[in-house]
Amino acid sequence: MGAHTKAPPPKESPLSWGDPAYVEDLLGREFKLTFEHGTKNAYHESVEAIWNWYLRGFGPLRTLYEGLNEGERATLKRDVDAYHAHYQVEAGLHIKREYLVFIGEKR
Repeated sequence: MGAHTKAPPPKESPLSWGDPAYVEDLLGREFKLTFEHGTKNAYHESVEAIWNWYLRGFGPLRTLYEGLNEGERATLKRDVDAYHAHYQVEAGLHIKREYLVFIGEKR
């Protein structure tokens, strides 16, 4: 999505929150932290179905899409579709997403 926005990139990547060392550095002095890694399996009927699902329910994509002209919208959709296409399996799409849960107890 970043390639399609005119906004400057964030100072820190939101993905940094998935790195225990980053979270520990930010919060470890005030909180005793524990971490749990996991994998979420998402299933969708098709590339088109996941596009529609994200456009309805993922605010950042919807907001970006609404601010683009028709040509830019088509390019964004093409890029998002291409990203999801490599998750295709016989039954549709199967996307595995890693996650990190962290729990902090105030010191």
